[in-house]
Amino acid sequence: MRPTRFYGTLELDPVTATLRFSEVFSELVELFSAMPRTKVRIQVDIEAEDQRGFGEGTVRAARENSKALGLKDPDLD
Repeated sequence: MRPTRFYGTLELDPVTATLRFSEVFSELVELFSAMPRTKVRIQVDIEAEDQRGFGEGTVRAARENSKALGLKDPDLD
């Protein structure tokens, strides 16, 4: 029987994320997207931690940017 599903995860370095995501997109997403009737879903998780806590300006910007970008259930705690 032939495989019917592909799933993979990749952790990206924030410094090189744009280039690496571009590579992943061209090598995998476009590969599957070019096939008729193939459903492709991309999910992006962003996780940031700072033991000192995030400043008021960062919290405000993160909330506003998350809303503007359409993130589902952003959480700051």
